[in-house]
Amino acid sequence: MAAATTSRRSTRIIIGGAGLVVVVGGVLGGFMLVGNASSKGAAPAPATPAKQEISVPVQVERPTRGTVSAALSASSTLETEQQADVLAKTDGLVTRLLVDEGSNVSKGQTLAELEDADKRIALQQARLRADAATREYDRAKRSHSDQLISQQDFDRLSNTYELAQADVDSAALNLSYTKIVAPFAGRIVDRAVVQGRHIKPGEKLFTLANLTPLVARVYLPEKDVTGLKIGQAAELSLDAAGGQRLPGRVTRISPVVDTNTGTIKVTVEAIALTPAARPGSYATIRIVTDTHRDALLVPKGAIVREDATDYLFVADGNTAKRRKVTLGYPSDGRIEVAAGLTGLESVVIAGQGSLKDGARVDVRKAGS
Repeated sequence: MAAATTSRRSTRIIIGGAGLVVVVGGVLGGFMLVGNASSKGAAPAPATPAKQEISVPVQVERPTRGTVSAALSASSTLETEQQADVLAKTDGLVTRLLVDEGSNVSKGQTLAELEDADKRIALQQARLRADAATREYDRAKRSHSDQLISQQDFDRLSNTYELAQADVDSAALNLSYTKIVAPFAGRIVDRAVVQGRHIKPGEKLFTLANLTPLVARVYLPEKDVTGLKIGQAAELSLDAAGGQRLPGRVTRISPVVDTNTGTIKVTVEAIALTPAARPGSYATIRIVTDTHRDALLVPKGAIVREDATDYLFVADGNTAKRRKVTLGYPSDGRIEVAAGLTGLESVVIAGQGSLKDGARVDVRKAGS
């Protein structure tokens, strides 16, 4: 009985082991089948496409030709060469005002009048005294020639005559002072008197300025003034008039150096004036020291500065090429290229900030 039981257990173990072998074999066979299917029936994975270079959009333009100049720059205010206060020379009541601020006047033109009745009376009295003295003097001359009066009496009457004539001149001059006249041609820039006011000698009535020419006085370092000459071209730019420009010239160069600042005073005259040019206007003065004609010009924005070297980019077909350039004088948003360009290139003026030498570009003309 025990032997039968043992026999049955052995049979189960053998059958179980055989089953395990079949299962393991099936699994391995499945893996092999799957592997064969993968190697024979499945399509290969697609290859990764090559990355395409992106073209940088840029704007280009050809360099232009023009005239550029080097200049010394300084700021100053416009001033008149001739300006004066018109003062009262006698006392009196202002009866008429004939001009106002802004009026243009000629030399000798009457600006105001004072009450003159008392001055006229004084002149008439002086003339009457002079007439009487003249008659006495004429009689004295005849008597003196006939030796009827002494030399002392003749001298006394002669002096009385001369004093009477001087009194007439003084009274006439005092009367003329009741008419306030312009000492030179110009424009009234200030009126300090009103009609009906009693004024005194020495009182300011008007300020008169000759507005032609207007000048600007600038102070430049001594080393910069060395090459300047009288008559040298200059330009005045009016800040308050949107940078309106006036031609000018150097009219005076001080012979001395300011020991406190090390500068020399240079006077620049505005040759042609506009209504915007007024005494006191703030201006930027440029004195031209050198001029290059037919210079090659590009926009200042086209220049790239790197490691103290100036570059720009030109478009050669669809490729950007970096050019090292030598710069010259600036002029109105452009700058001279003294070396590095022939003038036939298409210079990149926009978009160059992200360019490298050899980069692909999408070229567009300026303004497109």
